[in-house]
This record gives sequence, structure tokens and C-alpha cells, in this order.
Amino acid sequence: MEVFGIQFDSSGIPIGDWVADSTYPVPSDVTLCTQEQAGTWPAWTLVNGSLVQSLTYAKAAQSALIKQGFANAVAAIPFTVNGTNYTLDAAQSKQAADMAIVVAANNALNHPVAWAASTSVAQYAIQLVGSSYLFCTVAGTTGTTAPTPPTTFGTAVTDGTVTWELYGRTLEMSDGTHATFTVQELISIFQQVEVYIHYQKNQKLSLLAQIAAATTVSAVQAIVW
Repeated sequence: MEVFGIQFDSSGIPIGDWVADSTYPVPSDVTLCTQEQAGTWPAWTLVNGSLVQSLTYAKAAQSALIKQGFANAVAAIPFTVNGTNYTLDAAQSKQAADMAIVVAANNALNHPVAWAASTSVAQYAIQLVGSSYLFCTVAGTTGTTAPTPPTTFGTAVTDGTVTWELYGRTLEMSDGTHATFTVQELISIFQQVEVYIHYQKNQKLSLLAQIAAATTVSAVQAIVW
């Protein structure tokens, strides 16, 4: 049977863990403890012969938990479009790409290029026809009358020698499904995401400040995400 302990220097500062068979003599500088306590030996000090958890260590450990809570919160961001609830997969590895999509949509909405008759259009150009944003899939010259925008994604319309499709971008949801949204919907998503992340950041900063101000280990450990 193994027994566990923490080795302390003469000032009560931990210097390492200690594990031995129960028949082995316990050194004078070792205080017996649980296996869990031995596994976190830097967290403990020795006060009047008793193990007391370090406030500094407790603050560091709890702060790490708060930061992980924030990371988890912003990895899956809820939003609503036309009454339907979604959860955006905004994991750190792809969050920048997803945000770039909605930022691009924001730029398109704020600086629209209006459709014009008999005008050369480059492939991938985005133009505004009525209240719809169309995406040029085949370059050419527009006709004399504005095209009727399609109402579904992937449906092509011909305009002179130009081919248009309804402009939208596909985002990946946290459950692995995908959904495509119009520019206006992407702007709404962008605004919701901004508000959500701002709230979560404020929550994280508030909790970290509470941890920093706490004066006991129990007070620190009571602060959770």
C-alpha cells in the first residue's frame, strides 16, 4: 500500500511530493496527505503542522478555470435569424474565417454597388438589385432591364451575358450542420455575435477581478463561470 506526502523546507514552503510504501519510514520533512493533495503539492503550505492551501495558487487555478469557461462560451455562439435559433461553431481555429465572412458582408451592405444597365461586370462581383445582393458567377455585360433576383440560393438568373446568383455565405453550426444566409442576415448575425462576445468578455473580466480581490481560498473557489 502506498502512502503520499508533501516535502517542505524549514519555512513551510513545499519542495516536492513524496510517495512510498506504507512500511517505509516517513522523513521528518514530509507531511502525509491524500494522493490528490500530493498531486497538487505546489498548492500547499505548512502552517503549525497543518496543510493549508496557498491563496496565490488557488487564485491562479481558479483564474485558469474562468478563462477556460470564457473559451467554451465563445466557441459556440447562439444567434437567431427569422425566428430560427442557431449556434455558430466559432472554435478558435475557424472563428477568424467565420468573422471574416460577416465582416465582408458588412462591407458589402455599407458600400453597395448598384446594378446598372449595359455595364461590364467582373466574375465574383457583388451588386445590389432592388433589396437583393447578387453574386456574379459568369462575367459579362448586363442587359437593358434589371434582372429579377432569385429567391433561393444556387438558382442562376441571366442578365445580358452576365449570370447572377443570390449572394449568401454558408456558416458551420456547432452541431456540424451548415446554413446559408443573405447579406442582411449576416449583418444581423454579426451584430448578435458582437453583443454576445462583448458580454462574455465583460463577464470574464469581472470574475477575474473578483478572484484578484478575494482574501481567502474558499472565497476564491466560490467564484465560478
